[in-house]
Amino acid sequence: NLCAFVDWNGLQIDGPITEVMDSTPIDKKFEAFGWNVVMIDGHNFDEIAAAVENFKATSGKPTCVVMKTVKGKGVSFMENQCGWHGSAPNKEQYEQAVAELTAEGYNVEAYSCDVSNRESVRALAEYAASQGEIAALIHAAGVSPHMGDAETINKINALGTWYADEEFFKVMAEGSIIINVSSMSAYMLPGLMLPTSKY
Repeated sequence: NLCAFVDWNGLQIDGPITEVMDSTPIDKKFEAFGWNVVMIDGHNFDEIAAAVENFKATSGKPTCVVMKTVKGKGVSFMENQCGWHGSAPNKEQYEQAVAELTAEGYNVEAYSCDVSNRESVRALAEYAASQGEIAALIHAAGVSPHMGDAETINKINALGTWYADEEFFKVMAEGSIIINVSSMSAYMLPGLMLPTSKY
């Protein structure tokens, strides 16, 4: 009853994975630990849906969906640029990104939220719910060790993820999903939030 999604864009904060900390072949590593592995185009919603159906049809072992993606896809100055891993756009860059994504047919809206502040996360969850049913939360906020001291990292990576999960869970319909993408928090939180017998 466990399904993990791996966003495999080939980059990490310091450069290409193969040059910094090579984790390839990621699919074979999961298979070696007994996982059912599904490789997909992470930008293709039909392939994502098919991977979820594959997970539902698999019993007796966990499933790992490895999604090949492009970091910053759809934004010309962000695509395949590892420097955007932990950076926020300024106002001009934000406006350019919105314009480019809108031109591609996406409905784009930004909402500033301090994930380390439960009230800020609650306000975002309530705002999102006021816009319609929330089918999924994909939480990707996180910082790396060189981006702050231990307290800052813990507030954003651990507490921020906890707050996002709890506050959005309150306003999401049954059957909705929450995906934690941030590498450190997604790794740290299951043991903190749920006994291992639950997953």
